[in-house]
Amino acid sequence: MQRLIDSHLREWKDSRQRKPLIVRGARQVGKTHSIVEFGRNCFKNLAFHPFRAGRASRASRGLPPGLPQVRAPGGRGLPGNGARRSGAQPRQPIFYTRLAEDHAHTTKRRTFDLLTRARLLTKVLSAVPSGLPLGAAASARRFKALLLDIGLWRHLCGGGVEHDLRRGDLLDVRRGAAAEQFVGQELRAGQGADLFYWSREVRGSGAEVDFLAVVDGRIHGIEVKSGAAGRLRSLHMLLRSYPALAGGWVFSSRPHAELPEQRLSFLPLYYAYSAGRKAGSASSEAVSSPGNHP
Repeated sequence: MQRLIDSHLREWKDSRQRKPLIVRGARQVGKTHSIVEFGRNCFKNLAFHPFRAGRASRASRGLPPGLPQVRAPGGRGLPGNGARRSGAQPRQPIFYTRLAEDHAHTTKRRTFDLLTRARLLTKVLSAVPSGLPLGAAASARRFKALLLDIGLWRHLCGGGVEHDLRRGDLLDVRRGAAAEQFVGQELRAGQGADLFYWSREVRGSGAEVDFLAVVDGRIHGIEVKSGAAGRLRSLHMLLRSYPALAGGWVFSSRPHAELPEQRLSFLPLYYAYSAGRKAGSASSEAVSSPGNHP
């Protein structure tokens, strides 16, 4: 059976500038079969290492000894060597001091950086949406984290999956942390560039907007919420503080809706990847043109 992915894999193989390949997708759709057949047909040698239940610890054998266990936002520790779980809470910025308290700060930071370089984690930096590119006003010291895959995030969270499946809305799972991880991962995959978010830098303020996106040279705030428009306090504050912003996108389980008087668009969760594609193509154009500022 010929599949569309086969041609993409051959194009990657024939490219003189190819980089390590990561294949993402839903479960049980034939990813492993396609990759194995591609390896057998297009390469002289093939090494196949399945990391199934009970054997996943092999994935951490390449890490230096003594590294701590770093907890994913909303979940248990990521692979380390024997350190205890830390106390990071879901949907909050990462603080190295709260990760594996029995290890030195430099060791924890090195561990986190290694996981980022391995593409298991992605840093989402806090940025001030006063102009483009967003990275010019981003803080490397204040960031959140996304995992590579929602399934990996769910495994690290622990607990029974049956309890989560009984919930009718993804936004109800772990106080919305699962939905935020899903939307962030899809946006990141769609736009193929760094993600940012907004956090109000005022002492005692908890205002935060989950993500920022650039479309047609203008910045949009992005929230993942289940509530009505009137409860989106942080997003409304962002739009008031930066009136030049194009508006806000709210990913939720409610039907699609446009609220032009509030400068809001309600979008379904499954549209996140397509929104990322749209933002990614527009963002690259905006960076190349210095005159495109909100």
